[in-house]
Amino acid sequence: MDPTQVAVEYEYDPEARNWVFTVPELHIVGGGITREDAERRAREAIDFTLEYIQEQDEPVTEVLPKNRLTRH
Repeated sequence: MDPTQVAVEYEYDPEARNWVFTVPELHIVGGGITREDAERRAREAIDFTLEYIQEQDEPVTEVLPKNRLTRH
C-alpha cells in the first residue's frame, strides 16, 4: 500500500479527560487517554480503513480527494 496522508484533527475533552480525534475524509472518530494514545489509535484506524477499502477493490482515490493524497 502506498503511504497516504489524510487530515487528522485532535482535541482535548476536559470533561471526559481524554483526547478525541476525527478523520473527516474517512468518517473516523475515536479517542485516547493521552495525545500519544490518540495519535496511535488514529494511525491504526486509518490503516485499517484504507486496507478495507483496497480489499473491496475500491480505489483509494475515489474515497479521498486527489489533493489529499501524497505518494512517497
